[in-house]
Amino acid sequence: MKRYKVLVTPRSFRSTPGEHWQRLKEAGVEVIESPSNKPLREKEMIEMVKDVDGMIVGLDEVTRHVIEQAKSLRIIAKYGAGLDNIDLETASKLGITVTYTPGVNAPSVADLALGLILALARHIVIHHTKLTEGALDRRRGREISGKTLGIIGLGGIGKEVVKRALGFDMRILAHDPYPDEDFIKDHGVELCTLERVLVESDVVSLHCPLTYETEGIIGREELKLMKEDAFLINTARKDLVDEDALYKTLRDGKIKGAAFDTFETDADLKSPLLELENFIGSPHAGAATYESIQRMADMAAREVIRALEGKDPLYPVGKK
Repeated sequence: MKRYKVLVTPRSFRSTPGEHWQRLKEAGVEVIESPSNKPLREKEMIEMVKDVDGMIVGLDEVTRHVIEQAKSLRIIAKYGAGLDNIDLETASKLGITVTYTPGVNAPSVADLALGLILALARHIVIHHTKLTEGALDRRRGREISGKTLGIIGLGGIGKEVVKRALGFDMRILAHDPYPDEDFIKDHGVELCTLERVLVESDVVSLHCPLTYETEGIIGREELKLMKEDAFLINTARKDLVDEDALYKTLRDGKIKGAAFDTFETDADLKSPLLELENFIGSPHAGAATYESIQRMADMAAREVIRALEGKDPLYPVGKK
């Protein structure tokens, strides 16, 4: 049996037992594990990829220089759906397959989005913090039933959020340049402009990918359009929002609150947003459920094995 070397960087993949390990072993794969529990930077990646046939990566820096140094590389399997950390152009130019794991995270991320909405609406974090400080600070919250939820990005995660929000009898507005008309009709979603979503929604939730078009999609002017008692939820990517503008907006009480699941690096921990009482931060944990990790790991392992055996991937990104 031919032997292959595959670099595996995501901590949750490496720390979770399951069938993905057995699949790799049976396919003759020698797993090269990342020495770090944090995403690898470019220099660290270059040191590890020189003789690997494949890699399973998370948020690591898979740059042009990294890919060019991996002379035996045949596949980059993204453990997740966001691809902004991978140089897709270079991979395509060198004939390297790139795959991802679409949809597997959607239920988990949608659960967290609803949890963050409830945490803001009912002051759950503040109540707990005050109790640990010895204070019975019983603040009045808000019901979310009957309120308007605006979703920006009606892909897999956005759709799962819609399903959950309907259980709270929420009215749903959505903005998406490539809408699923059947889903919109079947679930009573109102498709509209970004401006209308911002103006009419009590909660705005971001579920779009980070692209050239969406970077900074929520800036100072967009925040001005939102209601003063509205919440902003971001379980997608931090660069979708101008965080300086958001800090000033929250500080000045121009919107009621915000919650982001976008904190990925040590530098993010220095964000002034974390100093605000009306902001909740989460360490990019939307996909961190046992169920989601098992699905992602199994799908990524299968894609690597297919590529190494010369088979077409099931979830390719672009074409060779």
